[in-house]
Amino acid sequence: MTFGAMVTLGVAHGEPQAPTASPGAQNSDASQITNSNEWALAEAGWWRPALRAYGRVSDAREVTVAAPFRVRIVKATIELGQRVERGATLATIDAPMLTELVTRLATSHLRVTLAQRALEDIHTQFEEKLVTNQDVIVARMTVEAAIADRDGVWGRLSQALVSLGQDLSRVDIEKALAAGGVEKTASSLSVVKAPFTGVVMKRGALPGVTLPAGAALYSIEDVSGIYVDVGVLPGEVSKWRRGTASAIVLGDVLKLDNTSAVPRLDSDTGLMLLRYRGVVPGDRQVDGAWVAATLRGAQRAVALVPAQAVVARQGLTWCLVDDGSGVSTPIQVTVGPVQKDGRVPILSGVAPGERVLVHNAYEALYRDLNALIKFED
Repeated sequence: MTFGAMVTLGVAHGEPQAPTASPGAQNSDASQITNSNEWALAEAGWWRPALRAYGRVSDAREVTVAAPFRVRIVKATIELGQRVERGATLATIDAPMLTELVTRLATSHLRVTLAQRALEDIHTQFEEKLVTNQDVIVARMTVEAAIADRDGVWGRLSQALVSLGQDLSRVDIEKALAAGGVEKTASSLSVVKAPFTGVVMKRGALPGVTLPAGAALYSIEDVSGIYVDVGVLPGEVSKWRRGTASAIVLGDVLKLDNTSAVPRLDSDTGLMLLRYRGVVPGDRQVDGAWVAATLRGAQRAVALVPAQAVVARQGLTWCLVDDGSGVSTPIQVTVGPVQKDGRVPILSGVAPGERVLVHNAYEALYRDLNALIKFED
């Protein structure tokens, strides 16, 4: 798996995403500003950092319904790409082995019933001192042997039914046998069912065809749930584990839930792959798609200033702050991206309540930066 370059947004480093004033604006004395309209008050606010990365989508689950033994397909009307509900009949089959297992289950169930009745009679006779304790032990062993035989037969039958997409208990089958007998019960079980709601992606069941044991009858994908493997920088794994992640899938913003999967290294890119799970509305097929994932971090307190108050020069970001007497002093700051209301969150350098220069801040910093900043040799 190869991941594209990862883009990081909202991190307090690099050049800020803030507009600057035109260099052609009027000049003013940057060291002494008296017009209050040229200043703005930094306001207290909240900001949530955002990280972006790319992830690859895979289906949450895909199940192949296979023949547990030799079967002949009697009827099959489900087509490729068709959506099926959980428990829907996909095909009708003829399977002599299935009938044999049902017959053996009915026989073993009868043996258990008879053995348990015999044990009850032996207990009654033992209380009347008509039989010995040895007779009771033999009767109990007979019951245990009958139960073991029944459970063995049921184990084989239940595995066959699971392979055919059916989810029935032994009690369900025994009730069906009591109500309709072996032939009717075997006939009702001679079907292939959808194990969950999904889309048919492969089809091996064709009417009139006889298939060997293990042959794939249908492959069904649960397209409502997806996994998204997101590639992130190793140092940002903990951030992604704590924040709220989402992804844009086919134009929809999907919430991504953390899974218990351990992050793994992608040797091609050096990124760590984090597995998330999401739900896709409308049963749309997105397996293998690349999507943009976004992480929203925890809120933090910031100072909010107009974008015009933030100036960038040579990779550094500045605000011109009132020193208390109307004199502007350049202060290096770290910022987040411009917000929808046109303000910039200041992560460090300026505190709420301080005044920052807004009018001609670009020119004030650039025109006489050497006079405003004491550089170290």
